[in-house]
Amino acid sequence: MLLTATILLAAAGLPQGQLVPKQRVVADYAACLVRNSERSSLRLMETLPGSAEEARVARDVSVGGFPCLKGRRGLSLQTGAVRGAIAEALFARDPAMLAVVRRVSAASPARPPMNIDGRAFVIAYADCLVASDPARSADLVSTEIGSATERSAFLGYGEALKRCMPERASYRANVTDIRNHVAAALYRVARSRTEAKNA
Repeated sequence: MLLTATILLAAAGLPQGQLVPKQRVVADYAACLVRNSERSSLRLMETLPGSAEEARVARDVSVGGFPCLKGRRGLSLQTGAVRGAIAEALFARDPAMLAVVRRVSAASPARPPMNIDGRAFVIAYADCLVASDPARSADLVSTEIGSATERSAFLGYGEALKRCMPERASYRANVTDIRNHVAAALYRVARSRTEAKNA
């Protein structure tokens, strides 16, 4: 699903013509959404990743989030990227939620099936990584976007990077894409644990 909103790959305060990483601009956009369109942002986070409902709510978010474009244009927003960035913005607003997932015990999740590809594969892969090492996942989404620390945190998954890969599958890791889906998966874990505690 591709959101219809567009923003420019530039940031105020940077020398003219100097670009910033796309995901940083997406993160700024998502933080604005959480501040100004909290209800629609939370509705998106409550949907099942990859579902028709997610696509429908994402369209609503893109319409309601127009003021967060701040007059910028030129960047197409993938739903997975925005969803992950919203998750990170929610964690930044409420660090206690991230602390919750740091206390979740690691598991040995089933390897994703071979007959999935595209975003469905990345969703399953991220879910597996989060279950394998929740604390490492929290570390990953706490790093600076595009930094050496981010890459180090990702590689810190170690053998889980292979265990979570379908048999005989090959995948050139897109750390940014995986990070986005890890953040979204972490948020689902944090929300479920918080709701269970408050029930």
